[in-house]
Amino acid sequence: MARSTLDFRYLGSRVREPYKGLDWDGEMGISVLRARTDLYRILEGIKRGCFVFSEVFPNSAQAKSFTHTEIDMGLRKVRPHEVLVKDYIPDWIDDLRLEGVAGRTLQGYNSNNHNYIIPYWGEMNFAQLRKIKLGEFYDWARDQEIRGEAVSNNSLNAYISQLIRIATHAAGA
Repeated sequence: MARSTLDFRYLGSRVREPYKGLDWDGEMGISVLRARTDLYRILEGIKRGCFVFSEVFPNSAQAKSFTHTEIDMGLRKVRPHEVLVKDYIPDWIDDLRLEGVAGRTLQGYNSNNHNYIIPYWGEMNFAQLRKIKLGEFYDWARDQEIRGEAVSNNSLNAYISQLIRIATHAAGA
């Protein structure tokens, strides 16, 4: 069985992606017809500006590269499931710095990020932030003894408030 491939141009590059392992000949040419129909949909999506490479080919080695190119060219915005909290925090801090937030305040934010937000929330993307995780975070944070004592409820609320500010900023970016 020959491996079928979709071959098209996208953002100035030739793209050759495997097509679901179908045989080109298929039964009575059904596979060929299905491939042509899907290729037509892809080309039409590219033409109309609604094609998102990573949605059509999520397992492709080129998906990450095309995602960056699509975003850099302004063809689409970053989606919540594409950004880890830890990767966005430096952008948030830089924006605060540009807005003129005092250095002492930034130090406090960085300390919160380093000690609590990044260790617990950092590997999650923004789509994974859920209310149900708050209880787990409170339990986890109470077990941390950064300065030799348990964290207070006021501090826990401040960390969550900061996380909300980060997520709100990311949503508006």
